[in-house]
Amino acid sequence: MHTLLSKPKIMSSLQTLRVHVAPVGFEVDRIVLPAIEKKADRVWLIIHHNPSVDEGHQFVKSIRDMLKQARIECLQTEADRVELFDILRALRIIILKEKGNSILVNVSMGSKSQAIASMMAKEEKQETEGLKQIIGLPEYKIEIPSDKLIRCLDLINRKSDGKRGVPKRELKDSAIESGLIQEDEKNIR
Repeated sequence: MHTLLSKPKIMSSLQTLRVHVAPVGFEVDRIVLPAIEKKADRVWLIIHHNPSVDEGHQFVKSIRDMLKQARIECLQTEADRVELFDILRALRIIILKEKGNSILVNVSMGSKSQAIASMMAKEEKQETEGLKQIIGLPEYKIEIPSDKLIRCLDLINRKSDGKRGVPKRELKDSAIESGLIQEDEKNIR
């Protein structure tokens, strides 16, 4: 499954490279097989910035070896696999470096944050490979939560004290006490 990000308009097909971008997860085939099948000229791997804590890092050597055996150039960059905006930063840098080439981003690999970032990084249209139809992927708009919501989540975090959740009555009383909500005789605001 890939998302088409950039289609060359002016360059001839002889000058245009087929570039795949793939966050590294826990599989080799999901990166290597599409690259071979789609005749990729280059594959960019996005690896976790701290390999010592990333279980997926053990697959990088196998991926690189198989791509080398298939005569596909392999480059890599780093990003925090759980930090959406760091992944978007890495994708943006790759897309800018590969401007003018045909870029496919593998959204089937890596963490949920990596998949969401991969879908958000699109420029033109999205295309699903390996199926009988083309399916547009949803765009995710991420907004910063309101200050009141953040304060409420902080209150829940402090009150839960390692437990799972907080009783509603206790949360209500704490929210009133901290000024998050007001209570009059008829309503809570």
